[in-house]
Amino acid sequence: MEDLVELDSYRIEGRIGSGGMATVYKAYQSSMGRYVALKIMSQEISRDAAAVSRFEVEAKIIGNLQHPYILPVYDFGQSKGYYYLAMRLVETGSLHDLIRKTGSFDIPQVTSVVKQVGGALDYAHQKGVIHRDFKPGNVLIDEFGNCLLTDFGIAKLMEATTHLTVKGQIMGTPTYLSPEQASGERITDGRSDIYSLGVVIYQMLTGDVPFRADSSLGVLYKHIHEPPPSPRSLFPELPDSLDKVVLKALAKNPDDRFRTAGELVNAFEEAVRPGLGQVRGSSDKKKKLKSIGFRKWMIPAVATLLIVIAAVFYSVKHMDRFLGGQDHMALVDSGALKAEEKNTKGFEQYRHRKDQALMVLIPAGEFMMGSDQYSYEKPVQKIALKSYFIDKYPITNKQFEQFVQQTQHVTDAEKIGYGNVLQGRHWRKVKGATWRKPDGLESIDGKENHPVRQISYNDALAYCKWADKDLPTEAQWEKAARGPQGYKYPWGDSDPNDTLANYDNFIGTTTAVDQFEKGQSFYGCFDMAGNTYEWCKDWYTTYSEGKRGEMDPAGPDKGSEHVVKGGCYVEGMESLRSPHRDRFDPNYSSNLISFRSVCKPVVKK
Repeated sequence: MEDLVELDSYRIEGRIGSGGMATVYKAYQSSMGRYVALKIMSQEISRDAAAVSRFEVEAKIIGNLQHPYILPVYDFGQSKGYYYLAMRLVETGSLHDLIRKTGSFDIPQVTSVVKQVGGALDYAHQKGVIHRDFKPGNVLIDEFGNCLLTDFGIAKLMEATTHLTVKGQIMGTPTYLSPEQASGERITDGRSDIYSLGVVIYQMLTGDVPFRADSSLGVLYKHIHEPPPSPRSLFPELPDSLDKVVLKALAKNPDDRFRTAGELVNAFEEAVRPGLGQVRGSSDKKKKLKSIGFRKWMIPAVATLLIVIAAVFYSVKHMDRFLGGQDHMALVDSGALKAEEKNTKGFEQYRHRKDQALMVLIPAGEFMMGSDQYSYEKPVQKIALKSYFIDKYPITNKQFEQFVQQTQHVTDAEKIGYGNVLQGRHWRKVKGATWRKPDGLESIDGKENHPVRQISYNDALAYCKWADKDLPTEAQWEKAARGPQGYKYPWGDSDPNDTLANYDNFIGTTTAVDQFEKGQSFYGCFDMAGNTYEWCKDWYTTYSEGKRGEMDPAGPDKGSEHVVKGGCYVEGMESLRSPHRDRFDPNYSSNLISFRSVCKPVVKK
């Protein structure tokens, strides 16, 4: 698809984004002399006749939705074996971007959004069209500040494909799913969209969503079983009448919610009418913020530059403390590692002789480890590490196959005859699921450059022993991911999107280890967020009542489970955070876990 230049009268000029079903491009429509957003179905879905038929029906339905706050669809067609939708091009961002930038909104701003998108949903429901994936990212904001609802019917289309889904699989974005969508046990209707709109209203008012957890499955569980915290618990100034409107929209039972989106809009307007402009914000505040906009940008930029300069000076001045008598060049001199060109981040790279892995030299120094977000991620602590080499990419199917051919290694999954596979929202022990067929069905043929899966901690350690390497400690893994600044994600502190990582099931399976160049870490390591979890050397424990060792911590001496890091392709952004951690038994393997390795510098004698 990346080689496409033209489809019918559309000249493709650049990629905007992609998901599991389609890729969206900016294109020029020569017949009309205008730019459009061109959504092109993936070829895999295009081969499903039922899916194509359903897509065409949906395209015609959506094309007939004529509403000022629904993104207009201009055209549907097929060319060169590709099916496409042409839509109005909006390049000024989305409601998701606005929420990320501003946090919570003033009540008048929330009211404006609710009236627009609520009215759009009400109109669509009257036409028999259910959205099923309503979220801030699907609300575009045009240059005039108008909301435009987009991506109608996509979840419904995905349910229509026969060979791309598993019974019970969850469609939509977990953070905004209704309980009935999360459970997958009943047919959804317009009231599911009302619940999702309630989540968005909650987020705009309070600056946070009602449910967070350390995994997507945890979020789904809370949608189904736990009552949402009152918005007033986060925003005490919120009128009680408005609090009740939001909680009614978030009722677990669809029968207890508003019957229509229009009814929700009317209730919201009625609740805020007495004090519409009195809570949060004023025109004077907005003018002040606008006037200091340049300073808000310049001050952090200068501060960041000074921090970097100071960090470089500090590292040089105190290098002896961190090197600890080690000589990483001894590995190069011995022939174990061969120097390659520096990576795009400017750090040294070496090729490992045994498994041909490209490894990055992580320089000695300090970094901030942990987070305060969850007790099991605490404490936030400055950690010092000696220099070490870590694989630039997770170990691939091709590398693991070489290991098996030379050692005849039998994995734990092969020994017991099954592997753990996530099917929809349920874990299954699938007979025949091994590293060669991670889900028990699909072979790894053609996926030589994907991360190897169905690998237990024991299997990963056996590979490392063969390659004269080791598994990274949790501290080594986290530093390689976060960099010396202690970023939230490998690429920085900004939230993930589909150009940075494989997550949230938008692709639905693993991707090649070198696919997400924009998502590489400060040191130039790939796939440290999403795609697959990765084993670490440490036994799992929590440090909420104490601290890790400050110099090269390696975890406790014994335990029952080992740490895994990095999130995976089915989980949301919470799991992608670099301080996030989970744990499993040493003999446990699944279709979501892989590994990468390290080799430490030789100690001088």
